[in-house]
Amino acid sequence: MPVFWSLMVTFLIVGVVSFGGGYAMLPIIDHMVVGTEHWFDERQFVDMIALASMAPGPIAVNAAVMVGYQLIGFWGALVAATAVSLPSFLLILLFARTFFKYRTHPNFVQAFYGLRPVIVGMIFYAATSFALRNELIGFKIDWTALSLLVVSFLMFWRTRLHPALILLMFAFIGVMVRYIM
Repeated sequence: MPVFWSLMVTFLIVGVVSFGGGYAMLPIIDHMVVGTEHWFDERQFVDMIALASMAPGPIAVNAAVMVGYQLIGFWGALVAATAVSLPSFLLILLFARTFFKYRTHPNFVQAFYGLRPVIVGMIFYAATSFALRNELIGFKIDWTALSLLVVSFLMFWRTRLHPALILLMFAFIGVMVRYIM
């Protein structure tokens, strides 16, 4: 299959099977573009996610744009962003009426009670799988990277700094660590 069509099908699949949005979609995108299609290696993918995290907008769409652009250019970025967004757009369009009509119904409330922890679990899975693949946790510990992880977590949790500012700060720190180590 030509790359253009493969890109479109890949991100349509990601859009259809990814629940939880945002960071919860990243393991699925990773599986598709690194594991299945072999368009990128793990390091390249993680670097793209780091950059996609600094841009405004949904991270999954930003990641799709980066993948599409790297593979085909502007049209690849447009196709990937549209393909990853279209399934949720159509589904939410259908669900919106039901949600606003029944959002206070006890069964509906309980369904969301059950979904919220699962979404947190998906995000936790995404974070730990990235950490394992990049040797932040595991048998061999990169103490510098682990320290950056802990400090950045505390900054996201305890400060009112904009996430993009924290990301930029740690990008700078990463460059500085290279020269110090």
